Amino acid sequence: MKALLNTIALVAFASVTAFGQQANKKPIEKGTWVVESNVKTPKIQTIKIYDESLRLVYQETVNKKLNIKKAGTRARLDAMTAKVLNEPGAPGTYTAALWK
Repeated sequence: MKALLNTIALVAFASVTAFGQQANKKPIEKGTWVVESNVKTPKIQTIKIYDESLRLVYQETVNKKLNIKKAGTRARLDAMTAKVLNEPGAPGTYTAALWK
């Protein structure tokens, strides 16, 4: 009888732990980025990040010419998009961390 109660308690504990771990997983949001510039001021560019429903989530102006043809720049912008959508933080800290 005692062994049966211990087995039931162990199974109940294991199932509660397994369901608790699944509930903590947050779905990863996907989005897109856009870099805008002006012909008259090409070194001032605006980075805009949109979520899956194409709502503007984040916008920041940088005083640097970004060459989006380079794979490294695109990778940094992708990382910035993932960070903005999945790890909310203080505004203005995203580009500072990526372009040091």
